[in-house]
Amino acid sequence: VHVAVRDLYGVLHTEAGLNAIIELDVEGSSILTVAREVQRHPVRGEIAHLDFIEVRMDTEIDAEVSVEYIGVPEGVKEEDGVVETLEASVMISALPGSIPSHIEVNIEHLGVGDTLKIADLPDIDGVTYLADEDHPLLTVVIPAAIVEPVDEIDMLEGDEVAISVRVHARGV
Repeated sequence: VHVAVRDLYGVLHTEAGLNAIIELDVEGSSILTVAREVQRHPVRGEIAHLDFIEVRMDTEIDAEVSVEYIGVPEGVKEEDGVVETLEASVMISALPGSIPSHIEVNIEHLGVGDTLKIADLPDIDGVTYLADEDHPLLTVVIPAAIVEPVDEIDMLEGDEVAISVRVHARGV
């Protein structure tokens, strides 16, 4: 099947992305599909190959959906923690017309040592998360070391300046 690049680009760059429902006209028959297995040219980034899978609007399919983490965790603001993102997307099962473009989850309540799991994602009508509910997505941790510049500057011979750096080891 050959598809006009401009048309394909327009469809795949909507909010639905690869989960957009694409109607293909194949030898006079209309077929509903979604795009899968995109291969891009390594230099130009253009789509070199794309697989389509036929879908029915009344049959669930598996899809990968990005997770959008909202807010700055308390553990980052209050405890000098850092966010460690383990997964940026999740696999779901849903009817083609019910696949969300992304899933938003607020992480402001997370403290150091807290982990966001699949079970913490919002319930969405018609959507089933495929990973185990205990599967971790994001965690807030204390960095292994914090590097802080020291205020004092020691003058050496000539105009050279040495800057001292203090490293504080932190427990994880």
